[in-house]
Amino acid sequence: MKMDEIFEPICSECIHDDFLRDRILQLEARAECLNCGKENSSIELDTLVNEIAQILIDTVEIGDLVDIWDMDRDRISHTEQHGDPLSYFIGEILRVEDDDDPIIEYVLERLVNQSPGDEGFFDAEAYTRKNHLPFEVQENWIELRNGLMHKSRFFNHKAREFLEWLFEGIDSYHVVGFGPGVVRMLNPVDCKPIFRARDCTPPKDYSTDILANPSGQLAAPPKELAPAGRMSPAGVPVFYGAFERRTCIAELRPPVGGKVISGQFRLTREIRVLDFTALEDAYERV
Repeated sequence: MKMDEIFEPICSECIHDDFLRDRILQLEARAECLNCGKENSSIELDTLVNEIAQILIDTVEIGDLVDIWDMDRDRISHTEQHGDPLSYFIGEILRVEDDDDPIIEYVLERLVNQSPGDEGFFDAEAYTRKNHLPFEVQENWIELRNGLMHKSRFFNHKAREFLEWLFEGIDSYHVVGFGPGVVRMLNPVDCKPIFRARDCTPPKDYSTDILANPSGQLAAPPKELAPAGRMSPAGVPVFYGAFERRTCIAELRPPVGGKVISGQFRLTREIRVLDFTALEDAYERV
């Protein structure tokens, strides 16, 4: 696309949302940005506004009217809409940290012009987030939580069905800007060290045994000694590790002045992992 074909360009550098930025880069169009004045990969302002408008329609709704009570006069003083202004949600979509960034005003002005009149969706004073979960999903989640907390935690057929539904197709998820990455393989060459720690606060001081046999004493415990963990019942050995040593210590919650010994481990073979931290920025390619 030639530079003069974009009449009001907004460049990728002025947008900090990875998904929208990738969309702009895929257009392969360069122009002088209306917002920052630099020549970069750009998108027509109206095209950007249309995408943001659809996101807003899908994710927010006009706030309910609420009565504001006047404590001094002991009566309702006025009525206002509950929620945040539209500019707040625009900045959130674009991931713009500065509320005074001109790009927010550019988008807001176009959105208001898209729905002229008193009945326009973008003319309201305040908005709130939509509740996206269907009732049956909320109901199933509550049932899952109660089942895991108060019934069968490790052998729960309904929990398995719910989790299979929840994570269906997760192997095909991509992470914005990074390609495949929610379910990924860690290999011995590239994987960072993994740390594991044990609480050695007296009277349960295992330091002598650990120093004599660190790999054996800091590895997953034998089944006879394996306690119940977050993801495993008593008697099932599981290696709980972390990429940061301080995380291991925090998980143990040692007392003030307590004693903790930690060790560093490396993979000996490939392992398949689910990266929960990547789920927020993940999407399913269709």
